Amino acid sequence: MSWANKMKIQPGGLMTGSTLCPLVVIAGVIFQILMWSFSIDGAMAQDAAPAQGLCLDISDAPLDSQLQAAPTEGMARVGSGASASINGEELHAGAAMYQAQYSTDGWTGDVKAYVIDDASAGLLRDTPLWSAAGLLDALNWDTGRLIATYDGVKGVPFRFSELTDEQKSTLDPDRAGDDTIAVERLEYLRGNKAKEISNDGYFRNRSSVLGDIVHSSPTYHGGVIYVGANDGLMHALDAADGKELFAYLPGLIFHNLRELTSPSYEHLYFVDLTPAVRDIGSGIFLVGGLGRGGRGYYCLDVSDPFSVYSESVLAEKVIWEFPSLSSTKKDGRDIGYTYSVPSIVDSKEGWIVVFGNGYSSPNENAVLFVLDLTSGTCIARIDTGVGVCNGLSTPIVVDTNDDGKADYVYAGDLKGNLWKFDLTASDASKWDVAYRDGSSPKPLFQAKDEKGNPQPVTTRPDVMCHCSKSMPGYIIVFATGKYLGNTDFSDFSTQTIYGIWDYGDDEDDSECLGSFERSASQKLSNQPETVALLEQVEIYYEMTGGRYLRVLSDYEPLWKTEKDEDMGGEPNPSSSVPNHVGWFFDLPLPGERVVRDVMIRDGKAFVVSNVPKSSPCSADGDSVVHEINACTGGRMTVTQFDITGDGVIDADDMVDIPDPDNPGGIINVVPAGVAFPSMLYAPSILRMPDSTEMNYFSSVTGSNVTIRVTGERRGIYYWRHLD
Repeated sequence: MSWANKMKIQPGGLMTGSTLCPLVVIAGVIFQILMWSFSIDGAMAQDAAPAQGLCLDISDAPLDSQLQAAPTEGMARVGSGASASINGEELHAGAAMYQAQYSTDGWTGDVKAYVIDDASAGLLRDTPLWSAAGLLDALNWDTGRLIATYDGVKGVPFRFSELTDEQKSTLDPDRAGDDTIAVERLEYLRGNKAKEISNDGYFRNRSSVLGDIVHSSPTYHGGVIYVGANDGLMHALDAADGKELFAYLPGLIFHNLRELTSPSYEHLYFVDLTPAVRDIGSGIFLVGGLGRGGRGYYCLDVSDPFSVYSESVLAEKVIWEFPSLSSTKKDGRDIGYTYSVPSIVDSKEGWIVVFGNGYSSPNENAVLFVLDLTSGTCIARIDTGVGVCNGLSTPIVVDTNDDGKADYVYAGDLKGNLWKFDLTASDASKWDVAYRDGSSPKPLFQAKDEKGNPQPVTTRPDVMCHCSKSMPGYIIVFATGKYLGNTDFSDFSTQTIYGIWDYGDDEDDSECLGSFERSASQKLSNQPETVALLEQVEIYYEMTGGRYLRVLSDYEPLWKTEKDEDMGGEPNPSSSVPNHVGWFFDLPLPGERVVRDVMIRDGKAFVVSNVPKSSPCSADGDSVVHEINACTGGRMTVTQFDITGDGVIDADDMVDIPDPDNPGGIINVVPAGVAFPSMLYAPSILRMPDSTEMNYFSSVTGSNVTIRVTGERRGIYYWRHLD
């Protein structure tokens, strides 16, 4: 493998890291699965060790209450359950932020556009530019909307006459030759209110046609907002004015649709995952999933969304659903609730879709799925063999040799494992877990707390080249934490941010790090006793202006290597002197965890940790926004946050703390974390004219939070493809 010091950014890709090397993150859309802070009813059967896995009772019942149930109407509130999105990377005239919202009072939703004022240094205007809910209500349910679905083989208009007999019976199991209720139910789903109780009908009343949007972040692409809602539809909205262009109802959710009309409806999830969109040159494709709404994905051709003028045309844009009628029984047993946001990437087998199998699959293992983009056929299903009560989270895909094609995939699971998958072969049948012990797949690393309990990984990692130009391999930054069920509210086990060095080469599939054994002399189970992880700690915290500031240590790792004479002389961690293969930072607050995706920007790890309220009846909590040195895990040497809020990042944004190496002395340092009194989601980032960046956060209460941070370096440092 060549480790040349060069970098080229591929379309749709994002370069990470602080050194120039041939590593390109080629996942098409970089978003996250966002864990809602409401309770999930139903008892969870837990592993013996706390927070090890999400054990769910899989049954043939149409509803899995442990994943579907939601708060009662008595807990009515308006909020946001996902990140916002922005129509660009730099502040410009017409810049806008798009935020999805939900209301538990009637389970309605909205998408709002907020102008980012270029005359006020990137602040959001208070009044939305548009609100999609009202615009959708104004459309005629019959002639004013374009909706398609899937009949198991192809896309069809969402009209009763176009459905299969099975789909018609699903809308009304008691129809027995009388289609009246089934037709009226379909019309209700299209937006007709004529048969609602308030109009002397028998279907559930709605204050708005647009259903609640909980975990699906709006995805902006080419002037269109794509977002999934729990009215059963993925909506395509004109980003300029908020009008619905078209909508798609996955055939995978038909079995639950009649519940939406029930007067006793409480809440179910339907289309609950952030869509991924990618321009592959020959067309633009959208791949979405059901999230907590079920087990499956769908694909649409969205190459020309403004030219969809009829439901027949829209139906032709439906490419596939997975699993499908042609899927194998194994596909169905391996796929769980599809929490994993898909990546659309090129590979040696052509364009593919990559995703983790999610949680609560029938076989309960962690499995990586790879589908052919244009057909939806599963061309690789890589089972780690690790269960029970396990599942693979959202992966990251990287290109290591600058050819624009997927080489490796990294992803975590509920057992604390960080897996590496090898996609370098030209034949997909040879794609596999990268590390093995004989015939047994092995993770690159397993995260464990101080008690030896595995720490669950439910978010997407990020990757950069090693900080030292002389070192091969990559640093993978990820964090642990889970927020999926009732037991998670009272889980106060230690969660951790990690930076792990993957030094292994293609010739040796045994060079994994092993599990993190903190109390053993051999800290990493597959490494010599000389090899360890560097620990960073919180050395100080301060309340400034009512805000908690976190200061971390700044210890330096020891990168000591020796030649691996058996495998071409590649550098390996030293077996003779103490050295590090990464770092870790244990989150110090009780219940603190990471359930938002980690980002690496310019050698800095951007991490949002959350501290949920311990009661399932509360939706909120606290957050700490971190910017730490991705090479060391410690604090930065240059100021990162505009803590004073004066619009300038300077020395006034540093803090004085006792010098840990000089009793009685004072040092001026950079805070590594800033706390906020709300549960924040991962930010959307916009570059300002002064080269700082504004981070725009949605909170669980529906409010917007902004903070200015030091911007990425650009120019000759590297170039970024602007999609």
